[in-house]
Amino acid sequence: MLSLDVIIFAGFICIYLLIVFICRPKHNKIEVYDRENGKFSTAKIVTTMVLGWTGSGFLALFATETLKNGLHFILPNIGPALTFILAGTFISPRISEFIGKSSIADVAHDIWGVRIAFIIALCYIFLSIAILTIQIQYVSKIFEYFSIPSWYALIMSGLVLTIYCIIANKKTAIFSDIIQFISFSCFIPIIYFVIWQALSNSKIMWEIVKNHPNFDLNQVFNLSTPQTYRMLGIFGLIMIPRLGPFVFQNISMSRNAKQSALAFKISGLIILSLQVSIVALALLAISQNPNFNPQDAVLYFLNNYTSYGFDIILTTGTIVIATSVASFLINTSAHMLIQNILEPITLKKIHNQRLVLVYFTITASIISTYFNLRFENISLLALCFFSIYTTIVSIPVLFAIFGFRSSELSVLIGMGASIISMVIYQWKFVIPGLSFFIPGMLANTILLSAAIMS
Repeated sequence: MLSLDVIIFAGFICIYLLIVFICRPKHNKIEVYDRENGKFSTAKIVTTMVLGWTGSGFLALFATETLKNGLHFILPNIGPALTFILAGTFISPRISEFIGKSSIADVAHDIWGVRIAFIIALCYIFLSIAILTIQIQYVSKIFEYFSIPSWYALIMSGLVLTIYCIIANKKTAIFSDIIQFISFSCFIPIIYFVIWQALSNSKIMWEIVKNHPNFDLNQVFNLSTPQTYRMLGIFGLIMIPRLGPFVFQNISMSRNAKQSALAFKISGLIILSLQVSIVALALLAISQNPNFNPQDAVLYFLNNYTSYGFDIILTTGTIVIATSVASFLINTSAHMLIQNILEPITLKKIHNQRLVLVYFTITASIISTYFNLRFENISLLALCFFSIYTTIVSIPVLFAIFGFRSSELSVLIGMGASIISMVIYQWKFVIPGLSFFIPGMLANTILLSAAIMS
């Protein structure tokens, strides 16, 4: 027999999708973020970036991997928050010419031309699919909370995200924003409660930190183990601004460089505080139950730190946040697919953009669901996509942002050399602890530097 919680949750999802369907767009164009004449407030940009990070499943992934790998995961993965702060300090003052651009591929098109924009759009699409893969796993945990088997939960989460992305438009954003605000209003007090509980159990937690191998600083920084070098390599990778979906979203929405810098810094501090809270939650969970499965971190949090009613608000709010972020990723990716890939190839203007969006959404969802069913370690798979994006896309764009412009041919050679270096290294010269993206990044950086100096 179905419980009241399941009925309320299922009813909300059905009503939510019905409202979105009623408000579905009646035209054939894809709606992406535009500047709205610079009317976005700093608070709106910050909220969008933070919800983008949490709604992508990174917060849940951070909790799971913290419990599984301890400091080996925590130390490098505070990088996203620090990257936002560094981006606000060093990148935002230099992006005035990019303010208002709809995508990073548009920037590449203006600087280097069609071919570079084609490659960058392709990398962006792969990165978006990787993020969607994390999202589907994250949302599936919400379905599992209502006693739905994991395999069916993955299929259902992929289906919900697919349906929303196909029928959503800007009119539904107001409704989504209200639910997201209510959810976060409930989430923040729970986080403070967790921190308070963690402080009240500080002695027990300190004993765990001292005795648990995953939190032993001597083992974490043991230079004789490959895991330490891998951790340092990942930290270096994450500290390089990827200029991915959520970073460029800031640039698209900001009215000027000053607003962009402020939004980056505030977002970084909020994300850092959320990460610290998750670490406290992880330590508290280990102190209460040292043997529980890290893969059940989301379920453990919902079962132990939410009361009746709050769990419904948080779970439904999580679905809304996840669908909104998925829609943003799918829309921007489909926009790039049309503008920077299909139209240059076919040499024709695509008028029925919604049809392309539908096909792309279904394809991306099938691929992401397959990845979840096929691979156990989704975080490793996502890291590969992030590494490739940073190596191929971020390096030349960062050079351009800092004023070091090079020709289209130089960028193409650098991208090609980075791909060849990564393939050869992974095929023939794998060194324990040295990730494959490092040779690729070095190759791209060296060739671009040589081209600029010549």
